[in-house]
Amino acid sequence: MQPESVAWQEASEVTKDVLYLGGFAVWYADVERATRYPSRAESDVEHSYMLTLVALHLADSFYPHLDQAKIAQFCMIHDAPEAIVGDTPTFNISPEARVAKEAAESKAVTQLLAELPPYWARLLERYEEQVEPEARFVRLVDKV
Repeated sequence: MQPESVAWQEASEVTKDVLYLGGFAVWYADVERATRYPSRAESDVEHSYMLTLVALHLADSFYPHLDQAKIAQFCMIHDAPEAIVGDTPTFNISPEARVAKEAAESKAVTQLLAELPPYWARLLERYEEQVEPEARFVRLVDKV
């Protein structure tokens, strides 16, 4: 394959995307969440995995018309902005703190939409739009 060829350039872009996603996963795993575990914090990766298991089980049991592949994908991306801003506990926060949290997360989404590989950026955008029933379902299960 010649370095000048389109295929080589496409392979190079895919390699860059894979390296970025690997780094993003490590970055995301380092986010400690506010949890009720007495001995340690839960990571965003643990949280997203748990959410995926629970959401898929609930969908299979009660909402079989929902697309489980979409649910799993939205579970993976739903807290991606926290890789940039961290996790802010939402229990008993002031209205001012909630506004600041939402502004920081909105800015993080904008940053991620510019940085993530196209597939993942579109997925995050679709989740944030909350148009698809699977996106709304994941948000609901995440809040429980």
